[in-house]
Amino acid sequence: MKLKRIFAALAVMILLMVQLPSAYAAGGITVTRHPEPQIVIEGGSCTFTAAGKGHTGITWRIQSPDGSEDFPFTDAPAHFKGLKVSGKNSNKLRLSSIPGEMDGWLVYCCYSGKAGKINTETAPLFVTDRSGNRINGNASAPAATPAPSSNGEEITFAPAEGEKILRTIGSVMHFVDKDGNVKGDSFTELNFGEAYYNTLTRKTVTDGSVDVKVSAEIPKGKRVAYWVINGAKYTFNTEVKSFTLREVPYGMVIEAVLSGQTAQTLPTAEEIGQQRTGKTLLVETKSARMSHVNGSQKASGGYFTEFDFTDDYVNKATGETEQGGRVTVRVTASIPEGKLVTYWRFNGARLNFNSDVTAFVVENLAESMLYQPVFYTKTTPVPEYTINCKNCTFSGGGYSNAKSGTVPYGTKITITPQGNSSLGWWSGSYGTGEVSKKPITWTVKNNCSFEWHMVIN
Repeated sequence: MKLKRIFAALAVMILLMVQLPSAYAAGGITVTRHPEPQIVIEGGSCTFTAAGKGHTGITWRIQSPDGSEDFPFTDAPAHFKGLKVSGKNSNKLRLSSIPGEMDGWLVYCCYSGKAGKINTETAPLFVTDRSGNRINGNASAPAATPAPSSNGEEITFAPAEGEKILRTIGSVMHFVDKDGNVKGDSFTELNFGEAYYNTLTRKTVTDGSVDVKVSAEIPKGKRVAYWVINGAKYTFNTEVKSFTLREVPYGMVIEAVLSGQTAQTLPTAEEIGQQRTGKTLLVETKSARMSHVNGSQKASGGYFTEFDFTDDYVNKATGETEQGGRVTVRVTASIPEGKLVTYWRFNGARLNFNSDVTAFVVENLAESMLYQPVFYTKTTPVPEYTINCKNCTFSGGGYSNAKSGTVPYGTKITITPQGNSSLGWWSGSYGTGEVSKKPITWTVKNNCSFEWHMVIN
């Protein structure tokens, strides 16, 4: 019996030792910044950026839209002719001479240590032509929800009834003008359900709405970990130090929580259990989508745009039944082609963040909410490429009979052979072995060279 107990104890110890690496990987390595979607013109360049803590190795990886192919970024040039990559052991991955075939492909970063590894979220690469249209032939690319039009499709809310006190904790407010400029003293509480004096405009306001800038008070060596708005915890995909809050239709309590601190306004687990409600509670998105999250705040289990969390529900990410009246979801903007997020609406209130917020996890949500990102068109400079002609000249792009020059991406040029021979062949970027002296046309998508080799009779 004693020997059996010894073997049993050894088995438990071995089991614990086997489980330790994964636990350490989850707790010892953390992702502090996920890469963002990038939009680039075919042939252009872009940079993906991530950040993590507690790791000893960094590897960027490329994944096909359907997930069937996944390889290190160093292998990407073998899959995509002409692609150039850099970013070994770096938080930044730079891609240049990007071909159209990469439209819709995904990028992510893998942080590793002695005990395990952890991946960032995947970020899509959208490749467009000069007109901003996605390159054709990539049906597996992530679908995008059309952007709100200018015909009133954007969601707004009428001012709410009842007490409307705006209060901040761990942060301060200032009045702002239409351009976001700050003026006047800071304050931490404002009752805008009554008349108040706007120190920016020097007018007394009674219309029940307010435009302010909320800024976290950040001591040296600290960072903003998350925000708590009306008792719900918001962890954004990037550090949010401040945001402009406009057209606020209801009272709000806003708290900035720094690294290493505990929120004052976040309800306890006991309070969450006590605050069940029988009224219908809907969380909805417009031009965005939601998903349930697991214990590591990773999204899985499919996407949805509306969810009733009045009753108990099954968390599709964990498979567990969770109590109604509260919900934790990840909200991700469905970014249209050629667009980027400019601001968000939370139940009609407009939040212009100081950084690019494309996704966030909201925990302990206990009220009906509608989240909507609003987009703007990203203008990408058209890259220019160099042409060199040997024993030939080119025309187009403002040039006539030129030997060399620089023209914008997508320019169609005509290359004409020189010399007395009527037969020959081409080499350089155009290496078809053609044996005719007829001029050829070329659409510039990269640095290119042409040489006419004459056949001497």
